[in-house]
Amino acid sequence: MYKLKDHPEFLIYQKFIVSHKNYTTLPNKHNNLGKITWVRTEKASPKRAKWWDEKVIFFKVNSRSDVARLIHPKELKGLKPCSVCGKKLSIFYLYPNKMLLKKINLKSNEKFKSYDKTIFQIIDSLVKENNDNFKFIASIFKIISSTKNIDELKNHIKTKFVLPCKKGLLGPGVMSNAPDRLDGFHTYNGCCRETKDTGRHKSNMSKYTRDRRAFEYWSEGDFVLANSMMGQFRVYNLPFFCPENGCNRKSKPSADHVGPISLGFTHRVNFKAICSTCNSKKNNRMTYSDVINLINDEKKNLNVISWHSKYLWNKLKNKVKNNEDSKNLSKLMRKNMHFVLSTFSLINNWNNGNSFLKTFLNVNFANNKYSIYNFSPKNLNKIEYLSDIFDLQKKILEQPDTIFILKQFSDAMTKEKSKEDYLRVSFECLKEYSAKNNRKYGIICSNEQKKKLFKLKKLILTNQFDDSKDLLKSVFELNASFLEMEFK
Repeated sequence: MYKLKDHPEFLIYQKFIVSHKNYTTLPNKHNNLGKITWVRTEKASPKRAKWWDEKVIFFKVNSRSDVARLIHPKELKGLKPCSVCGKKLSIFYLYPNKMLLKKINLKSNEKFKSYDKTIFQIIDSLVKENNDNFKFIASIFKIISSTKNIDELKNHIKTKFVLPCKKGLLGPGVMSNAPDRLDGFHTYNGCCRETKDTGRHKSNMSKYTRDRRAFEYWSEGDFVLANSMMGQFRVYNLPFFCPENGCNRKSKPSADHVGPISLGFTHRVNFKAICSTCNSKKNNRMTYSDVINLINDEKKNLNVISWHSKYLWNKLKNKVKNNEDSKNLSKLMRKNMHFVLSTFSLINNWNNGNSFLKTFLNVNFANNKYSIYNFSPKNLNKIEYLSDIFDLQKKILEQPDTIFILKQFSDAMTKEKSKEDYLRVSFECLKEYSAKNNRKYGIICSNEQKKKLFKLKKLILTNQFDDSKDLLKSVFELNASFLEMEFK
């Protein structure tokens, strides 16, 4: 259930949806207190997920997203209010993407902004300004020359792009999110997505080369370097066949963290290239081969695990003998990560707690800048670092199967902004962490841990940060010992 901080328009919308006939048979709409359970993950409510999947079969459509749009009450005319600002946007593909909007704004005196107007409203404004803009829009959407007026132009776009929800030039005002949200759509609309969707802040939305999870999970590692490598995956367009479990799907490669950040592993450049489908299926679960690869990387003196999670990793990594053990390890690492973040959240509320926690964040990585040459998803096991660009060309010719990384330095404005973002997002996530829905594990402390935390609070209050670090590490080590006993 969303709190009253949500926009009044969204609260009205919730009540309307819950009482509408189209959702009569949807399970778990209310909790035991009679309050609306708008958010229910597939894992938390398999009955809801089953309901959506049965609708996919009943309506003979391709996905839950299709169902969400199909059953959305006709009375609302495809509009959904944003939970943050209340702005009503369409659930259909009616809004130009940023690249298309940029092209349009070069032709228009009116500078359109994202989600302010639909493509049809924009067409009306453009053609009203200049009749030549008719041909401009027609060429963008590859419309045949026999189309002679605005109505035919709009009908073509509606038939070929809007109704089939064709991705590319246009997008919806709100992304689908079935079965996690009761109506099948994100609570916030595109207007507020950059600030509310994890991993999709402004910098991410434009190029997605910053993995916000590294900040969210207080991960160690050179985040600038790792993000630069992720950017290479994004722009790679050559044929790639996924090697994961015999998948062999021809697809764009995605960067798989062999050790998931959400389990306490570092954000590092040593990715594995697999297709996005396989990456999504893995989620935050490790396979046995992942564990072996991480252990082998450690033997090469590579740091694979963040300081706060190394205690459990070191206790269990050599006990893993198969995929089932790896699955169990993943589960325990996730429980450990929850304990870590819950403890950080607690410390952040203490006097001097914020200052103490800042000592664990290495903002100096933001001083760095990297240029990556000769990238290929097939060569991720062969990376060489350079300090001099002049011998680059020769090296590329001599070592065509090697990725070369040239380290540089960011300009003052860029690095200060990056440091700012790093600190802001890290602490924002701590504040949000305890408020997130569907947390399976609460922070449970033994009497010994409670005593240590009580002493820790006193040490931090008096700025004894070195002693505080040692004590906090002992708290995490003790938690690792408890979780070790759960390993089967």
